[in-house]
Amino acid sequence: MTRQLLKELKIVSNKKLGQNFLVDNNTVLKALSLVTIHPHEAIVEIGPGLGALTALLLEREAVLYAIEKDRALYNFLKTSLGDQYPQSFHLLQGDALEYPLANLPHPESDYKIIANLPFNISTPWMQGMLQKPLPTNAILFLQLEAAARFMAIPGTSDCGAISIFIAAAFDVAHKYKVSANAFYPKPNVDSMVLHLRRKKELFRFSQKTQVIIRNFFNYRRKQIQKLVREMSGEVPELNLWLNLLQKEGISLTIRPEAISLRLWQELDKVLPNV
Repeated sequence: MTRQLLKELKIVSNKKLGQNFLVDNNTVLKALSLVTIHPHEAIVEIGPGLGALTALLLEREAVLYAIEKDRALYNFLKTSLGDQYPQSFHLLQGDALEYPLANLPHPESDYKIIANLPFNISTPWMQGMLQKPLPTNAILFLQLEAAARFMAIPGTSDCGAISIFIAAAFDVAHKYKVSANAFYPKPNVDSMVLHLRRKKELFRFSQKTQVIIRNFFNYRRKQIQKLVREMSGEVPELNLWLNLLQKEGISLTIRPEAISLRLWQELDKVLPNV
């Protein structure tokens, strides 16, 4: 059915856009069962594709803000669902990296996100989303490698800057593996549904701290004392943080991936709030 529809629409899966359409209805329903969709609730959908999730969200009376980069898919959704739900379906044709919340007009109000994220945009999209008012819940379809990075805890090889930023703001409420067979064209790897729930007491790193943490992880095999020495000329406050690590009994030969979330938060506190 999906193959035939794509043929009728003259749409060829675009590898550059990472297009793998979610086509298994049971997978869609299971993902939606993780959260309650209230009538008239704002939902952001990234990459609606052929509308498998989109149609169900609209049937549940969500007010849906979606963004689709592919012009042919945008036109298809505009006709197939836009005409049917003119008041509740707000579809934007554009890049999710430029519009991580799909032009949601009032993101400071509670909303949820559902996203089928191509591998090549999963981390930059998440970084952009984390700069905005955060959703109460996010249901993300991710390739396993991206999901591992998002969930990684300090002390593990997958831990990176994005792991730290996510852990400060969200709890992992649910996670489960999804077969590659749930997508068309079938990708070479399985995926994971990751349900993130916003923390009641979330922590948001300043822009300056985020840049520094990302720089540290760009040289993740270096010891933290060497990294601080290389960067402290421009950011002398890093020496205060290094002294704090010493007082806590942390070896200065430690590498970024082994530093706890709490200690990264302490870094944020010693840096100028600019």
